[in-house]
Amino acid sequence: MTLTLLHTSDWHIGHNLYGRKRYEEHEAFFQWLLQYIEERTVDVLLVSGDIFDSSTPSNRAQSLYYDFLHRLSRSSCSHAVITGGNHDSPTLLDAPAALLSSLSVHVVGRAPEKPEDSVRVLRDAAGDPVLVVCAVPFLRDRDLRRVEEGESMEEKDIRLVEAMKGYYAAACGHGEFLRKTMSPSVPLVGMGHLFVAGGRSENGDGMRELYVGSLARMGSDLFPPYLDYLALGHLHAMQRAGKKDHFRYSGSPLPMSFGEARRSQGVLLVSFNENGLAGIETGEVPRFQELLSLKGDLLFLEKRMETLKKEGSRAWLEVICQGEGLGGGLKEYMDDLMSGSFLDLLRVGYEKSEGGCFLVSDGVEQLSDLDVREVFQRCMDVGEVPEKRRAQMMRLFEDILSEMAIRDGMAE
Repeated sequence: MTLTLLHTSDWHIGHNLYGRKRYEEHEAFFQWLLQYIEERTVDVLLVSGDIFDSSTPSNRAQSLYYDFLHRLSRSSCSHAVITGGNHDSPTLLDAPAALLSSLSVHVVGRAPEKPEDSVRVLRDAAGDPVLVVCAVPFLRDRDLRRVEEGESMEEKDIRLVEAMKGYYAAACGHGEFLRKTMSPSVPLVGMGHLFVAGGRSENGDGMRELYVGSLARMGSDLFPPYLDYLALGHLHAMQRAGKKDHFRYSGSPLPMSFGEARRSQGVLLVSFNENGLAGIETGEVPRFQELLSLKGDLLFLEKRMETLKKEGSRAWLEVICQGEGLGGGLKEYMDDLMSGSFLDLLRVGYEKSEGGCFLVSDGVEQLSDLDVREVFQRCMDVGEVPEKRRAQMMRLFEDILSEMAIRDGMAE
């Protein structure tokens, strides 16, 4: 028996970078992904959360998603398993789940009340089981427990951690039971969307703390050791989780920031044979839109701009000026240097001598370009909210957004 899985996550369809929409990049990525699936004869696609960048994705973002799934159903890929992330609306993802199941697309947007209901048994054309998937989405507090009157934040943290451990134990335990009743040679795969202790994230990658205190980083012991592979989402950098080779983050296929553009993005190709896990291979995703961060003094920036113009570059730029600069006239000066080129300046500012970056208010960024979470973060900045309170406030804000998405779904 041979079985090939493709693990990806954190698509963030609908994402915009400093006012620039990225629909064309996502469209190109989906075209590449379909071709890669055909070339590598992928049997199962696993997508571990954050399908969309917002809980209220635009019509175009949803169109890209459903068009991809329609084309996927005509490919060599027999099954797809999709779970919700913290950016996703569980209601929106789950709404067409019954219809998508007819295309062998298995969606778990919201964590089922019974963990066992998150388990999916995938079968081949003859009806024989080929894979058991514990498709656990992003776990919200309300999915796991009820808040007890008078409990402190520390008590809430401890109880939520235990509830998460219990959920994974029940889901994976049921998956292991099903595997044993069918065939011990059938691979057992887990899915999750969370921050595992020791995980790395690029500065400025848009990562948000989802929990307070100890919940910010869960230990890898949250997952049972008998899993043959664990497909994780949430961190945008491809990496191992808990130093275990078969516990992996696939990372995001597109860079979500200029910081993330400093490294390559990819997907993970996971193969099984009659002896179990046979190998994990990285498939590098092409860069569909070049992102360049230029940092240096004015002379360096002038030379780099001239070189890029001669090369006919179409890059989106972040420009950070070091040393003596032009004050508020930096953006206008850079615009003059780019005149007649295909370059696009998205972000400009000065680096302080003591470190950090002061961005010039240049009118590039509009309120409509910002995610609601970014607006809330900036409101906390203006209000000088203490750092120790920010994680709690962001968690409460996420709860409000989730409640709004649920109500919107009910209204529809």
